[in-house]
Amino acid sequence: MILIPCSGAFGGIVGRAVRAGRRLHGEVVTQHVLRVKVDDPDFVPDYVSAFLSSLPYGYPLLTAFRYGKDVPELEPNAIGETPIPLLPRPVQESVAKDISAATECLDKSNDIEDKAQGELLRSLKWTESTEEAHTLAPVN
Repeated sequence: MILIPCSGAFGGIVGRAVRAGRRLHGEVVTQHVLRVKVDDPDFVPDYVSAFLSSLPYGYPLLTAFRYGKDVPELEPNAIGETPIPLLPRPVQESVAKDISAATECLDKSNDIEDKAQGELLRSLKWTESTEEAHTLAPVN
């Protein structure tokens, strides 16, 4: 799954395509994020993700038809018309392999960060089951 924010600052979040890793897959629900699923058998999904998330190619194409002055918006139907070059299958698979490996690393780093935060909260005796409010001592 590829996620594309449809509103936000130009040069910021709007149009910044990301591949949904294990944590985001199926979890993001908002009217401002478009979920893109690649069904065309001519395209490898992670290759499409790499192309759409590239700053020199995908981002300008995704944001070319933005509208709105203060908070630019993208039209989901226009995003569906974004031209993606059809490269030979071995090239797509090579690109996809790198994207897949990067996503696995991101998922692993998120797991490690969760573990570290859990250890910190346990050492502070700050767990999700704690009902009472906690405050931190001021730092001098």
